[in-house]
Amino acid sequence: MYSLANFHNLKKVVSTDEVLYNYYCAPKDSNKGPSVINSMYTGEFWNDPHTIWYKQKDNLSIIEGYLAKYPSDWQIDMRYTRYFDYLFFDLFFMYTTKIEINNIYKICEKIFNDPLFVETLNSKKKYGLTLRNYSEDDLYEFIKQLYYYF
Repeated sequence: MYSLANFHNLKKVVSTDEVLYNYYCAPKDSNKGPSVINSMYTGEFWNDPHTIWYKQKDNLSIIEGYLAKYPSDWQIDMRYTRYFDYLFFDLFFMYTTKIEINNIYKICEKIFNDPLFVETLNSKKKYGLTLRNYSEDDLYEFIKQLYYYF
């Protein structure tokens, strides 16, 4: 929301290869308790979705309220800008917290079939991004490949 609320203030955008921010995830057995990231992926988190993707989904009405003042074509692109990205944040954090592939498969199945995720991908068709029909083996291979790259 911070980024969306401040796009109109940008005069220039630059990128750097320098690492400017690091996440620290306190282990589950930390004497101060687990980090928020570690606590998100506990129990059967795929049955009680509280991952980053679902938390962002809960903010949809706030995002839509903010975007209402912009042109409709811009609203459509911006409404869904991050929904696809949040799945990859979740997958990265699941990898770093050592979630089993079978459990990652379960949450991916839920998210891939969520109407908002499907709508998000449909909004990206003009950029060539679509969710093709996939088999269970395809999804497992996708998750294994992400593990390799993470």
